[in-house]
Amino acid sequence: TSAYAFGKTDNVDDFLKVSREAEEKLTEKIFNRQKEIEKKFRDITGDTNARVVCSGDGCKAYLPSRELSETEIKKFADIATAGGEQGKLRFSSIQNLASKEYSDLVVKQGEDLEKSLRRNLAGKIDSRRLQGVNFSVHIKANKPGDGSTKLHISEANGFKLSEAEREQIKTEYLKTIKESDMGYK
Repeated sequence: TSAYAFGKTDNVDDFLKVSREAEEKLTEKIFNRQKEIEKKFRDITGDTNARVVCSGDGCKAYLPSRELSETEIKKFADIATAGGEQGKLRFSSIQNLASKEYSDLVVKQGEDLEKSLRRNLAGKIDSRRLQGVNFSVHIKANKPGDGSTKLHISEANGFKLSEAEREQIKTEYLKTIKESDMGYK
């Protein structure tokens, strides 16, 4: 927002005014996006207490009363991707944690695996093709590093990866896990 304001103004007072207005618009956009994602999440789970908290390109979706099923996780990622969030969000989900104190760390590890996967795919699959895709990392662990992961690939409406691209993604994902030193399988 500062760069936008800097290019639109000639003095400090105008800069501050334009910068604040742009910040308010961006905050409103992020808040509305989070509410829209939360509504989709509630529709999928049927739980009116379902919550989504977004920060930047990462969202944490959770149910206060139970863990998400693998089917719900996949459906949520697919619906968000089809709804225009392809390539814009990082999805990670967790199950079986012995303690909730680990949840933020394990979710972050899932996001880090997704980021690393995208980096590892650079030059192997056209980046424009990957913009139509979201990867969600599902971690089943008692504690950080002690469990397994699964990768779910969500494609935007009408977009389809080739079988060769899917195989390349699977290969790179296994390589990403091994290189991560997080301890997951």
